[in-house]
Parts: sequence; C-alpha cells; structure tokens
Amino acid sequence: MLGLSPGGSETVKDVHISSDMSEDQQQQLWQLVIEFQDIFFHRPEEIKEAEHRIRLTDDNPIRNMPYPVPHAIKKSLKKRSRRWSG
Repeated sequence: MLGLSPGGSETVKDVHISSDMSEDQQQQLWQLVIEFQDIFFHRPEEIKEAEHRIRLTDDNPIRNMPYPVPHAIKKSLKKRSRRWSG
C-alpha cells in the first residue's frame, strides 16, 4: 500500500501509494502521511549511551536453504518483483 524508496533520505515526495486502493482510501492515507511525516521520515542518530549484545550458543554461522515458493503464488510474485525492479 505505502512504499518508500530504499535509501536513507526519503521525504513525503518519495511516497508511492498503490492504485489498488480506492480514491477515498488513497486520500485518507495521504492525509495520514502528511500529518505524521515527522514519524515516517525521522532517521534516528547513533546512540552511544547504550550497549546491546546478543549471546549465541556458539560462533558457527547458521545456514539455511531458502524457502520454496509455492507454485500457486509464483506468477504473482514474479509480477510484483518486476514492478519493484522498475
């Protein structure tokens, strides 16, 4: 529904709202984006006062095979990925 370009300096002008929504829904979403743009587009700075560690059981990397895509959604997934890639 709401999409932002990958990167780090998006503004309201970079928002794309899906045409799958009704005109009324699109207008309502635009109003929310504009009203709360400081929340959507705020990029927090590095926090130096806190430290976080994740303790693992060992140092071995976890390697998994990718999940197979169900045949029923392959066509729509390909279509969506073509749309995303431009």
